[in-house]
Amino acid sequence: MVRANTPIVDVREGDRLFKGEWTISPTVPLDIYVPRRSDDPATITFITDVESRSFAIRPGEKIDFVFLLNGRDSCRTQIWMKERPARRVPGTPAGPVTIPFRLMGGKPHVQGRINDSSTLWLLFDTGAATTVLYPSSLDKGVEPKFDGTVLNAGTGGTVERRTASDNRITIESLFWEHESAIYVEKKHDSGDGIIGINLFDGKVVELDYDGMEMVIHDSLPEHAIAFACLPMGFDGTLPTVEAAFGVGDDQTAVSMVINTGGTGALMGNESLAMSASKLHGYSIVGKAQASGVGPRKISMDVVLLPEFTLAGHTFHGIPMLVPAREDGADVPAVNAATPRGTLCLDVLSKFNMMLDFKDNRAYFKPNTRINEPIRAKVSGTPIGLRVILPVVAMGVLGYVVFRIRSAMSGRHAPTP
Repeated sequence: MVRANTPIVDVREGDRLFKGEWTISPTVPLDIYVPRRSDDPATITFITDVESRSFAIRPGEKIDFVFLLNGRDSCRTQIWMKERPARRVPGTPAGPVTIPFRLMGGKPHVQGRINDSSTLWLLFDTGAATTVLYPSSLDKGVEPKFDGTVLNAGTGGTVERRTASDNRITIESLFWEHESAIYVEKKHDSGDGIIGINLFDGKVVELDYDGMEMVIHDSLPEHAIAFACLPMGFDGTLPTVEAAFGVGDDQTAVSMVINTGGTGALMGNESLAMSASKLHGYSIVGKAQASGVGPRKISMDVVLLPEFTLAGHTFHGIPMLVPAREDGADVPAVNAATPRGTLCLDVLSKFNMMLDFKDNRAYFKPNTRINEPIRAKVSGTPIGLRVILPVVAMGVLGYVVFRIRSAMSGRHAPTP
């Protein structure tokens, strides 16, 4: 039993601390926490306002315990170390795995299969940390076995959605088993679903927009020496790097989420916009709309920033979307009180990029798109900025509430 007087809990996995990432909920029959994938034993520590408790767990194992909230509410919780690193399809060679991608709606999509499906187009979204299925994937034979629900907070509001906890994913010569997936009833981009960064724990993911290839490395390749290296942090489970607003030496550093699932250039919250305005000035050039997995579209101001610098490259007159005050709470990627922002594809696609999920570093190198202009889309034209940020089985993780819930009271999720 782990005691707590407030429902917000910190979680430590190895050397990574997730601040405020788990929410105790007495109404959930069984909450299941799924740690980061590994072939090695792990130690998971839950830190409440009263005490902390560590659990040593092995791959494939389950551990049950109870949170006692306010001395009266017992909240059944389970740690399930079900997710494992990528495996090689038997008979395929060792070394980096090259996965061609296609830009669909400006977003990188790869081909793969889920369960016994035909070929699917799957968005690789660094702004997501779970697998997402759209209705077209079911039409192509995915056949998920739904066994839980999720409270999915996305741009435009929060919706409870069905989940399936045991799926097999195959992409090129890599496969994953016992993977969770969330079902989104309405298609939000050109593909059949989404794969997130959770599949690539412990790997180095390279996105080469010149060669239109995604390469999965077991370790950092030698050609990374030609890239600018930045420390990579995490907002919840999502990768962040530091960028700067300002002119010349007068700059303000801000941590920005890397989001290959978001169109447009930048998105920020009101606090970030106010900070940029006070220190460096900006102009509002129009209005736009953002849409996502929530039920409604969000009104946004389009702000023109004089200068924005990422990985040593400075962009001039770059647009940033800022939610209107009344709509700010329905844009989960930016609804914090402190300055917060997101790097989207109009910026990210101008760099070849490596994300090192072993040593937590990000590498950027300007590509052949670097001098293409970034234009603001204004006058109410829908921008289609999609911030879908579901995160697997971690309660409140940065931008969403996502927990595996038993389909029936007291019933555990399926055994892997």
